[in-house]
Amino acid sequence: MTKSHESKMLSQVRRWRKKVYQADKAKPLSERAKEDEKVAQEFGLPLVQTHKLSPDR
Repeated sequence: MTKSHESKMLSQVRRWRKKVYQADKAKPLSERAKEDEKVAQEFGLPLVQTHKLSPDR
């Protein structure tokens, strides 16, 4: 693989990750928290609360 090809691939990955990140940030905090909990359970990981949920959510 040439460096140019690797660079193009990395650019594509960065664009994809940015889109995913923005889509995730657009979700309600409660939905993101549920998804985090599901992934933690699936992999047997401790759940670290990263989102501050307001009482109305």
